Amino acid sequence: MAFEDVHWTRQGVPILRGLSFTIPANQVTAIVGLTGSGKSTIAKLLLRLEGVTTGRVTLNGHDLCNVTHNALRSNVNYVEQTPQFFESKSVAHNLGYATASTGKLAGQELVEEAAKLGHIYDAIKEKPEGRYWLVFGLRSTFSGGEQHRIAISRALLKPKPLLVLDEATSALDSATEERVMESIRKHCGTVTTTVIIAHRLSTVKQADQIVVIDKGQVAQVGTHTTLYADKEGIYSRLWAASGVTDGSGT
Repeated sequence: MAFEDVHWTRQGVPILRGLSFTIPANQVTAIVGLTGSGKSTIAKLLLRLEGVTTGRVTLNGHDLCNVTHNALRSNVNYVEQTPQFFESKSVAHNLGYATASTGKLAGQELVEEAAKLGHIYDAIKEKPEGRYWLVFGLRSTFSGGEQHRIAISRALLKPKPLLVLDEATSALDSATEERVMESIRKHCGTVTTTVIIAHRLSTVKQADQIVVIDKGQVAQVGTHTTLYADKEGIYSRLWAASGVTDGSGT
């Protein structure tokens, strides 16, 4: 995928200003930057929740605007900061819904395996009726971090060619986040192109590529090691501002 000289304006105010970068297939690309830099807008354009003002977003060289919404949905897993659930349905139903496009929900074995991959299995089993997977009212029953892990588990149950994580681990503690991200890397492997939109820098350290956005433009592209070594660069300064000066994320 690629962004080619993309401009996006909201109510006359430029948000993205000639954004150009490539998202390599079957790798992890992280998008970072200050609040208001345009990170989440990039996710919306990838999902066609918004359209570009000028320029284009391409998939295998083809303009994304020519891809139907149904075709896009069938090829993308999207985990947002506020996950969407069926509140009147059980946690098993919500997880199993990952395969709804096939005409039926995923079976219990797949549901449990996905919950383990998302490191939410034990938390579910500990809830009242959790041993029967009949936990309802997910928003009131599970914490924000647990909801994130349920949503990620659902995405891992049926991997698709593109996975977009928009602040999807922001409510997790560092240790849990590291385990979840490792599951994503191992399970999606070479079959999924993963895009991570993140504010917390520890989330992106292991990404194959990090794209730093500043004022709607690409400021830097590289790995954690190369970008952190540039002490004058925005990425290194973001780490310094976070209170972590050695890049270890600890």
